[in-house]
Amino acid sequence: PIEKSSVILEKSIAWAIEDGLVGFIRNRESLRIMGYPAKHSVLIHGKSGCGKTYLSQYLLRCFPQCSGFVLKASQAQDIQTLFEMAKVYQPAIIVIDDVDLYTTAAGVAAENSRVKKLLTFFDEIPAQDNVLLIMTAADTNCLARYGLLRAGYIDQTIELVLPAAAQRR
Repeated sequence: PIEKSSVILEKSIAWAIEDGLVGFIRNRESLRIMGYPAKHSVLIHGKSGCGKTYLSQYLLRCFPQCSGFVLKASQAQDIQTLFEMAKVYQPAIIVIDDVDLYTTAAGVAAENSRVKKLLTFFDEIPAQDNVLLIMTAADTNCLARYGLLRAGYIDQTIELVLPAAAQRR
């Protein structure tokens, strides 16, 4: 299992994750009762090798009471099943790893279709449902081009940077 001590982050990023994202997940039932949406989406982005996938795996392990679903770009055909299962097995965390590759894994027509499906499936989840969507990406320009960064779709954006050399092992 991934231990918190093995996740090396700059202090400001660690705060955004622990107080912002992890705090939200821990308190989302109370927030939902107060009228805040329980459905939440997060984009974790940064250069290749900065730890996006590792961090998403850590977040899944932080919440063993949540159903965890992981989709790689190569599994794009399974997106509908993934979202349907998350609705049934709440509270749920969906991780779409390398979502930027998901948008570029085929020709332009297929890309537009895939992105529309992703947006549609997430939009169809009611706001009160306990579903967290975590997406990781290296190329945010690609995501903007296909509408994944549109207002109201991403609730939280976290940019990871490589830790200082002294912090890396």
